Amino acid sequence: MADHPHVPRPVVPTSVPRTPLCDRPGLPQSVRGTVHRLSRELPVDRRTIRSVALHCHTDLTSGNAPPAALDELVERLARLRLTDALRGRPNQR
Repeated sequence: MADHPHVPRPVVPTSVPRTPLCDRPGLPQSVRGTVHRLSRELPVDRRTIRSVALHCHTDLTSGNAPPAALDELVERLARLRLTDALRGRPNQR
């Protein structure tokens, strides 16, 4: 339908600056730092690491876990995802 000649296509602005993924709202600053660090250390894309961090943050903040526990869990899960990827397993998390 979108390719029909009478249907105008939406205009996508190209000059809008994008906020870096790990600086978007939803994660505390300490976790954003962990996401930055892991994205440099691990061959896992930042979006995956941030996704894991966001899920961990949501789970842990409901139980009032200390921030260090969150950082450690994010790192463990990111490394686990990397291990799964290297073994050729599909991402099931």
